[in-house]
Amino acid sequence: MNVLNDFYCNLKKIVQLLRKRTKKRIVKRLEKTFHNKFCWITGGGTGIGRALALKIAEFGGRVLISGRRKEVLEKVCSGEPNIALLQLDVTDSEAWKEAARYVEKEENRLDHIIFNAGTCEYIDLPEFDSKSFERVLNINFHGIVKGLEATLPLLRKTSDSHITAVTSSVALLSLPRAEAYGASKAAATYLMNSLRLDLKNSGIKISTVLPGFVETPMTDKNDFPMPFKISPEAAADRILNGISRGKKEIYFPHRFSLPLRLLAALPISIQQIFTRSFVR
Repeated sequence: MNVLNDFYCNLKKIVQLLRKRTKKRIVKRLEKTFHNKFCWITGGGTGIGRALALKIAEFGGRVLISGRRKEVLEKVCSGEPNIALLQLDVTDSEAWKEAARYVEKEENRLDHIIFNAGTCEYIDLPEFDSKSFERVLNINFHGIVKGLEATLPLLRKTSDSHITAVTSSVALLSLPRAEAYGASKAAATYLMNSLRLDLKNSGIKISTVLPGFVETPMTDKNDFPMPFKISPEAAADRILNGISRGKKEIYFPHRFSLPLRLLAALPISIQQIFTRSFVR
């Protein structure tokens, strides 16, 4: 019995040591990726965007957060010398261009941009509101398109810049009530995948983030169960780790995304047998 106890104690020590070494390697990689780099995050006032900004600053990066509500952005910047704010409506092309001119004047470079701003509206039939689609697509899709138009010249100034877009696991397969939200995220995912092909030899890397449920002000409004929901901080850890590893697609949590990815590989008729009862 003592021999068995000693074995388990030694095994536990080995596991703890390996975890500690792995954590150190990850921290070193993150510091190498973000230290002294200039990063711009849209939707940086709350949720995932806020968590990303604080963690990048922790690794020595300089961060610009943008959003529509200045008072929310100011709370993130409070006591954080490496984080600055810029009020921005991502649906406004001229505001994007003005913001990009400001960044060029102040920094003359852009190492990372993370398109994180997003919204969600569900479709409840028999009402089918086209205005809902316009509102969601304007932020979730056109907000990225307009941002790319304004920032690509800046991103080309550095040899290893990086574009990241936070889309959603809902882009993998169709779900009830998610016609507007899912269409916007699927469009954003396709955009990133296509743009990656055209920017292949430019030195600009592209990552697409397809998360499951994350605890944010947006998901707080959901009226259905959200399995495997994680914190914004846990989401930010996974995103930054994926960026630092140069991953093209970043999925999490795996307990949620893996079944969806497997379902997405099946014929549509079989997919919808499983998804028909979702999000009710």
